[in-house]
Amino acid sequence: MEGIQLILNDWSERTKQELIDKYHSLGLKASGAFEDGLSTETDENSTKIWTVPHTWYMVNGRGANSKQSEEDVKKWVGWAGSTFLKKWVEDKGLDISPFAVAYKIAREGIRVPNQHNDGTLISSVINDNSISGLLSQMGIYIIKDIKTEIQQTWQR
Repeated sequence: MEGIQLILNDWSERTKQELIDKYHSLGLKASGAFEDGLSTETDENSTKIWTVPHTWYMVNGRGANSKQSEEDVKKWVGWAGSTFLKKWVEDKGLDISPFAVAYKIAREGIRVPNQHNDGTLISSVINDNSISGLLSQMGIYIIKDIKTEIQQTWQR
């Protein structure tokens, strides 16, 4: 890795850790799937931070199943209550039926922000300031690189 790629890789790895730290500080951890699912991918021109699909719901919430028939809602409650919500209830140490949680979500959705989640998991870490800092580091590197090339050319 050279230059810009090192800067991008360092930024994405630090940002990944900041996202994990924020996830913990907000008390959003249940199964740990969010932090386990975070990964980075960097090449000489770009960097990406990949996350799990349910990140969208942690940040934006989820609407009610208002357009579904009562039968569809019952199917969703049966599926959700028997799979991931069962694990979520266990991970959170709650004494509540996962089917009750699924039914409440189906009827009302999940509003974010709420008393347990302010919805800032991503925006408090990846924002104009963090991007400006990255661009500044890259700009300094590019200017130093150009200056070095000019000096080497001039000295020939």
